[in-house]
Amino acid sequence: MQKTVRKMSLSYDPINEDNTFSSGDFITGRVTLELSKVTTISSLSIKAKGEADVHWTEKSGDDDTSYSAHERYFKLKQFFIHNGKGKDPSVVAPGTHVYPFIIQIPEGNMPSSFKGLHGKIVYTLEAKLSRAMRLNKTERTEFTFHSKAERMVPHLVEPWSGSVEKKMKLFTSGHVSMSVTIEKTGYMQGEQLKVLAEIENNSSRALAPKFALDQRYSFIAGTSTNNVSKRIFKVVGQRVPSSTRQSVTEVLSLPPDLTASLFHCSIIKVEYTLQVYMDVPYAKDPTVKVPLVILPNTWGIVNMTQPSMLMGFEPYENNNQAGWNSYPPPTASGGYLPQTAPGGYSSKTAPGGYPLQTASGMYLLQTDPGAPATEAK
Repeated sequence: MQKTVRKMSLSYDPINEDNTFSSGDFITGRVTLELSKVTTISSLSIKAKGEADVHWTEKSGDDDTSYSAHERYFKLKQFFIHNGKGKDPSVVAPGTHVYPFIIQIPEGNMPSSFKGLHGKIVYTLEAKLSRAMRLNKTERTEFTFHSKAERMVPHLVEPWSGSVEKKMKLFTSGHVSMSVTIEKTGYMQGEQLKVLAEIENNSSRALAPKFALDQRYSFIAGTSTNNVSKRIFKVVGQRVPSSTRQSVTEVLSLPPDLTASLFHCSIIKVEYTLQVYMDVPYAKDPTVKVPLVILPNTWGIVNMTQPSMLMGFEPYENNNQAGWNSYPPPTASGGYLPQTAPGGYSSKTAPGGYPLQTASGMYLLQTDPGAPATEAK
């Protein structure tokens, strides 16, 4: 028996070479339905949402204890077809129908996309088709979100310095002091990090400075935290002879695939610490711990003196502001554009094909007159 819905697909348009989005960006795309015969549709919708989840299980003897937490950043929904109370059913002809959409990601300090051992932060689009007496049909796709918030922190572009002094005991006598300076604390994936260490070795041994980058994932559920730590690399510098003072400069290369730091999520964190220490045998090493922030290499760090940065976000520029009709809105009853040629759409516009402000800077495209776009429940 031939299926009534031959195919349903969901796609969206990249806005940059990295296919990433951020707060305030518009996502344009389309839901395509291929029908074999006349079909009565109860509703057809598109939903965008961002959310974080953590889950892990700990074993204690014969008992297992599970921990989980959820955090939602936004959930927006718009209808192409919506048969509310007192409305006649929507009858759609056989053939291929394309339903364009445009959704604006809300402004705000939302975390970047992430997937880890015990948790994830995912941003998705989901199309849903509902028909009477039939199972709902859904298509889902993820899009990558990069937060602007991490690069808005002024101290990321400022120099940082710290120092330590240690008096030796037992097998090593004397004392060691070390002062560490770096040019900034925010670095992109793959960038080089220059460390300047002023070392005064007044001990009885030649000592080697070491540079180690440590990564820590934190998954949080209520009062419980699951930490996963990893040493990314360790570099050993040249030994500093006894009774000498030296300036040591070490250039460290950050891995290009290093997971970016993660903030603005209350249940998942990704943090980095650069440890600069002197390797003292049979004693606790004198150590300077430097906090680092790793940024996606597609972003960089902005000029914090720009007026727009002081307000929190870059301005959104759109030369086609009125109506945002650079992408064709629906033109036919039921909210769809008939496919006129392979890959082609009607360029006609119609009343109702305009963004509707719903709340807190959220805009949705009203595609079904009488079925207002709203923030999804």
